[in-house]
Amino acid sequence: MEDQLPVRWDDSALESLRDIHEFIKIDSPSAANKVRKSLLSLARGLGKFPRK
Repeated sequence: MEDQLPVRWDDSALESLRDIHEFIKIDSPSAANKVRKSLLSLARGLGKFPRK
């Protein structure tokens, strides 16, 4: 099993993610979902490569 550090989201980061999603969703709900998924995926990757 590979070593991976836990990635923890604080309240401010979660609020920012929600705000970004809601802002983009006004014009394009599908784009908002893609951006949110991409950001979550990038954040998960930080546990494996924290200096990325």
